[in-house]
Amino acid sequence: MKGTRKARLRKAQQKEKVETVSPTPQTVRKLRTDTVLRHVRRGRLTPFHMDAALEIRSVHEAVGRGMFPTSQLMAFGEAKKAGPGGRDFMARMADRERYVWEHHYLPWCAALGARKTRGPDPVSWLTVVTAIIVDNITLREAEARFGLSRGDGLTLLRAGLDCYPLDGARYAEEPVISCDG
Repeated sequence: MKGTRKARLRKAQQKEKVETVSPTPQTVRKLRTDTVLRHVRRGRLTPFHMDAALEIRSVHEAVGRGMFPTSQLMAFGEAKKAGPGGRDFMARMADRERYVWEHHYLPWCAALGARKTRGPDPVSWLTVVTAIIVDNITLREAEARFGLSRGDGLTLLRAGLDCYPLDGARYAEEPVISCDG
């Protein structure tokens, strides 16, 4: 063996170093802050709204994760059996995720999906609010995309998050618009 133990370790550590590449200026320009967080910091939304948005995002992530195909090792000719990693995306959710999906997210979707925006081409509130929360589009982009008047994006976002049945105490203010219709 050549060299001392210390020299061999130093040589091995040098091989393990990974050079990082910083993002290009174009990539940095495309990065944007979280729309909901930005409006919480400006005082337009409350911490309750942020908590509701984070739970909505986590449900979307859990459902998306559950819809992704899995691979299973099978013997030749063996039939695929439904099991914990089976075809149902609910089977891949943790108990807490399943509870949130059934008791928070689905009732909220039903309430917001029934409400429509004003205008010649009405769209459901659910579409607008999830585009802002999950896709992180700005309020102006949402207003332009869905044909809303200026200021309606924030009103719909706030009203939609007010309707979210988050566990625990709600914030002190009353919802801007009733969730019941």
